[in-house]
Amino acid sequence: MKALTSTLLVLFLCLSSVQAGGRVKQRFGVGARYHAEQHTELEVAFDDESTYGLVYEYHEGNTFWQLGAQYGTGLGSNEVDYVITPEINLMLTDGAWRGGIGALATYVSTDEDSDWSDIYYQLILGFDVPLGGLALSIQAAYTFEDFDNLGDFDFDELDWAGYLSYQF
Repeated sequence: MKALTSTLLVLFLCLSSVQAGGRVKQRFGVGARYHAEQHTELEVAFDDESTYGLVYEYHEGNTFWQLGAQYGTGLGSNEVDYVITPEINLMLTDGAWRGGIGALATYVSTDEDSDWSDIYYQLILGFDVPLGGLALSIQAAYTFEDFDNLGDFDFDELDWAGYLSYQF
């Protein structure tokens, strides 16, 4: 079932990007993400922790790819030395609003072990505040492991992120 879910996600991402056209924009940004504790869906290294990250966005029309990576150290309650979480998202925009879906995995390093998590997914909803050549992006993300379990949605498990991006 996971293979079918992953295949459908890849097809959706590819087909959604086909409609892109018009002027190309690129943005590079820095920011932070607050990771809520997960009770229902994922077993991840985050327990009400914050990470810092970089994002790159490639915009064509109302669609854009967002590539990013989060980094966090000393995630105390989980005895984690550091985590690195790369992600890829396909986003759609409508005015200031943005929403999309993405995939990510987390590399977790502890004193005893280091390993990658399984790939998991996120639904994203947010908005952009233009500031001249800069933009402030605020977004909420719901992370989940399997599309079959979306019925277990819990608002307490939303991650929050903010990025300041420069358009070039």
